[in-house]
Amino acid sequence: MTVNSSSRFCVQVVTGILNLLFGVLSIGLIIWPILIGTEVFDIYDYNLFDLTAVIESPLLLIACGIMLGTGVIAMVVSILGCIGACVMNRLLLATISVVVIFIFLANFTGAILVAKYTGTDGPNFTETETASTYLQVNYNSSQRFASAFDKFQRQNGCCGFDSKKDFVNQPQNIIWPKSCCENEDDTKPVEECITFNTGCRSPLRDHLYQVSLITAASLVSVSTFELFLILSTVLLLRIKRKDENKLEEEESEDEESEEEEEVIGFYQ
Repeated sequence: MTVNSSSRFCVQVVTGILNLLFGVLSIGLIIWPILIGTEVFDIYDYNLFDLTAVIESPLLLIACGIMLGTGVIAMVVSILGCIGACVMNRLLLATISVVVIFIFLANFTGAILVAKYTGTDGPNFTETETASTYLQVNYNSSQRFASAFDKFQRQNGCCGFDSKKDFVNQPQNIIWPKSCCENEDDTKPVEECITFNTGCRSPLRDHLYQVSLITAASLVSVSTFELFLILSTVLLLRIKRKDENKLEEEESEDEESEEEEEVIGFYQ
């Protein structure tokens, strides 16, 4: 095996391995938004996105959408990338490198959005009055929100956004939900039960901050990996181009030699 062929083989192997790892990472990009956005795996036992409605900015939701979309595309690209690295198809490798660049830009943009959403002190909540109004209006009108907020109150020992007073004057004459009671099995009327004294503002902020950090770190990590994959694919393309140019030169030299031999043979 010559030096050039050895180098080409090494780059092919590295590019193939990077594409396989890219496929594994793409699974993570798909799973994470599903974990925090649905109750399929019960990681948080509630739909986190339903709770983010008390935040002014939808940037976390947008970033998770980017993760999910790029994850699906990346899974397909990783399969094609492995094929391209094996067969050394120039068009396929070039197409993959361009697509990975777009995926990199999308993921990096998603990381910036999450960083902007999170800020330095955690997610920025709406005005207290606005958040309380949202809670009052939507708790009974949205079953999904009510279910998510009830579960969050139980798990964190809190009631309302700032206090149990956020539930006052709701439709259907409900003072506050049973999930605000320290002992939900108590047979006393809801208005007589011992309620949690603190609101859910602080634990919700901390929880969203934690999720945002994980999301941003995932996007940055995948973006960094994508840079190596782009470099590896471009290097493989350069090697392929050099091989093709060398082959063309050899064929041209062979044709010139044959022509010279024909000329010499003609005069002899």
